[in-house]
Amino acid sequence: MNKAKVIQGLNELLSLELAATIQYLEQSFIVQGMERLYLEDFFLQNSKESHAHAKLLGDKIAAMGEIPTSEPGTTQVATDAQTMLEQDLTLEERALHKYEEVLKEAEEDTDLRVLLEDQVHVETNDVEELKKILSRIRYGS
Repeated sequence: MNKAKVIQGLNELLSLELAATIQYLEQSFIVQGMERLYLEDFFLQNSKESHAHAKLLGDKIAAMGEIPTSEPGTTQVATDAQTMLEQDLTLEERALHKYEEVLKEAEEDTDLRVLLEDQVHVETNDVEELKKILSRIRYGS
């Protein structure tokens, strides 16, 4: 395992999770209209989930003897729910791909591999859920 490459990847993931924490939280503040009834809580819960992921990653980086980043990645701002959800999908897909990339580098470290596999599962579910929310398919028609 190339430790430097793994740490770099984990810090990139931490940066993405920090960005997601901020982006989802901001969306919970600004979502308006009828969508607010159900999306405010959705965004707030996703912010809390991303924060938990950031904590997990930061703790792992520190346990590996390195300094976790405190710099969030780029966030996006929108005022309509459709665009917010599309931006979230893009961010979640980026995180999923990065988790998969770092997982390939962590072959020899069982604990890190399991942590990353668990996160791949969670991110996959998040991506699938956002795709279902954004879908315009009508079943039974």
